[in-house]
Amino acid sequence: MKILAFTDIHGDKKLLKTLIAKSKKADVLVCCGDIAMFGANLVSSLKTLAKANKPLLIIPGNHEDNRELQHATSKLSFTTNLHKHYKIIDNVCFVGYGEGGFARTEIGLEKYFKTFMKQGIHLNYPTIFITHAPPYKTKLDYIPYLKQHCGCKSTLHIITTLKPLLCLSGHFHETFHKHDKIGKSILINPGDDGELIDTEKLK
Repeated sequence: MKILAFTDIHGDKKLLKTLIAKSKKADVLVCCGDIAMFGANLVSSLKTLAKANKPLLIIPGNHEDNRELQHATSKLSFTTNLHKHYKIIDNVCFVGYGEGGFARTEIGLEKYFKTFMKQGIHLNYPTIFITHAPPYKTKLDYIPYLKQHCGCKSTLHIITTLKPLLCLSGHFHETFHKHDKIGKSILINPGDDGELIDTEKLK
């Protein structure tokens, strides 16, 4: 399966055109949040991505309200709001948790994943973990001008426990297109212009 992952486009029309062009080589699109700018252009951006004619999995970032995103995606059959949900496509389990991005600890995230882990879905399928906030103390969360790691420790803990095939996150524009690894799990901030990822090459 080929995934076009992207993040933090903030309703930019030029970026939407770039993503639609890149989507021709993808089977599924994944947005790691902040498709809108403080809620603006949420629906119009989603409708523009419909032109790609590919399924879109999306989570809310810190620029869109989850209730508004859920309302919008429920009216667009090609989209799925993956916040606190999972979806299996071509024998790969996509699981997501959005919102936030500034807290070191996310109690809601930890609570949801306790439930997810008990279901045992990750034991039967390769898993792709999608968050808005990057995991703590990785190349994806280091902000040079602050000279410190600013990611989420809860995300880091879940990755070490879940051991997903791939982890996608965004939020920090400073780390667009940074890659890292935790054990065998590959971490990617795909940037606002997106990255094409072949899941077969990750196994």
